[in-house]
Formats: sequence, C-alpha cells, structure tokens
Amino acid sequence: MSMIERCCLLGMVLLVMWTPSSGLGHSQHEQDIRAVKNSSLIQSPDVWRVLRAVNRSYFLDQEYMSENSSALAVNVGYGYSCECPHIASHILSLTEPYLKTPGSLILEIGTGSGYLTVCMNELLHEKSSICSLEINMKLLNRTIKKVESYYKDMGKKLKRERVSFLWWNGKRGYKTKCPFDVIYCSGLVSDEEFNQVRR
Repeated sequence: MSMIERCCLLGMVLLVMWTPSSGLGHSQHEQDIRAVKNSSLIQSPDVWRVLRAVNRSYFLDQEYMSENSSALAVNVGYGYSCECPHIASHILSLTEPYLKTPGSLILEIGTGSGYLTVCMNELLHEKSSICSLEINMKLLNRTIKKVESYYKDMGKKLKRERVSFLWWNGKRGYKTKCPFDVIYCSGLVSDEEFNQVRR
C-alpha cells in the first residue's frame, strides 16, 4: 500500500455520536495531547511540537464537542468531521518528509475544520505549498475565516501563496496544479474515485 493510499485510508471520516457540552477549550487540548501521547504514534519531535502548539478545539464548535472528543472524530457541521488527535498525528507523521521537502506540492481533499491544514502548514517548507479543496462552500468560508482568525490570534499572518483554499469537488481531481507529491483525502472515496484523483 502506497503512502498516498495509507493517508487516504487514515483520513476516512468517522461517523460518531456526540453530545453538546461547554467549557472545554484549553482542557480539551490537554486531553487531546494526552490521547496522542498514550497512542505512542509520534516519533518526530517536530510533529509533537506542532500538535502541542495547535489547539484542535479552536477549530471546532463547542456545541459538537463531548467529554470524550479526544478519542473521537468531532462533527464540524454540514455532515463533516474533524480527525481525532491520534489519527491526525499519524497523518502528519506520514506526510512530514514531503511537507519539509522544498518545492513539494500537497493536495488536501476535504478542508473540513482546517485543523489538519494548519498543522501541515506548520511543518511546511517555505518553498512548498498546500492546495486544500472543499466541496461545501459554507463550510469552506467558515473555515477560511477560522484559520485566518487563528493566525491573527497567534500574531501571524496566513501566507496564501503557500496555502490555498478552493471550492471544488476533489473527487473530480484537480489537474491545474498537478502532479502532486502527496494527495491526502479526508473524506470517504471509492476505489474508482481515488484512482481518478491519482490520474
């Protein structure tokens, strides 16, 4: 199984039950970090640094979070979910060598909450770029605002020449910028659809 296929498999959206809760925020991030540490998946200090720095709960709506959110994918609205922390850590570990390679072009199919996009951007070489596709325009617009707000709160500015967000059905592929060094699919796709994307 290739690295791309493994990323696609890991990124499959999990359908989970959730119950509304409040007041999670910072404590939820600490739970996420503990969950990842206990999974023992992280070998890279840079991946560990990024996961500690980027608070996943910032990109999620409190109404969709529950006390066990650190072990589950969390609904982000519109029928989509955000990867659970240990899955995100595995995806980042697999893609890290490509993210750090100068001139790499990464395709993310399914922007979702933007959490993983930000994590990948934190590992991204200054001469590499990420193209993130999202089919749901309402979710995409909300996520772009959330990501830009995140960087503003961190005293930074999102470099849009390095990270681009596009309203597009990733199942149709995206030939404008291909070939890509990594294709990460965060949604469920059939074998036929995945092979079409690879072309």
